[in-house]
Amino acid sequence: MSSLRSAARSGFTFVEILIVVAILALLAAIALPQFTGDKEEGKAAAMVSSLSVLRTAIDSYWTQHDKFPGQGGALELADQLIKSTNKAGSTGAGTGFGYGPYLRNGKLPINPLTGTSTVRVVTAMPTEPAGTEAWIYASTTGEVRCNVTGKTVDGVDYFSF
Repeated sequence: MSSLRSAARSGFTFVEILIVVAILALLAAIALPQFTGDKEEGKAAAMVSSLSVLRTAIDSYWTQHDKFPGQGGALELADQLIKSTNKAGSTGAGTGFGYGPYLRNGKLPINPLTGTSTVRVVTAMPTEPAGTEAWIYASTTGEVRCNVTGKTVDGVDYFSF
């Protein structure tokens, strides 16, 4: 009979299990916000990297053509950065089109905050984000910014990048 009692007492009580579950819930409540912040920081860092790639392509185009790409709008901007061009900025193939492409993957960089690579082309940079496009680009100055409202976890406006 004593062996039956010791076998019955070898498990965990309901209270002990509740305590363990409560501790795990507390640890999860502390850790999950940290992971969420890391995800947002990662998106912001990826956005800055994509923006840098786009800026480098625009600067390279300007250096070789003595003007900024995309004077005719967003489609022209994309074409001039992802296709071969001539000195005048026309896209094409062959020996007369020896400039570019400036973006080798065949597409504009994606803004991870929007999941798109669309561009709003303006003549002057506005003071705040405008429209739903991922990027905003001033064709007269070559300036390009993240076209998203909101702030990083550090409190910096996405639009200021």
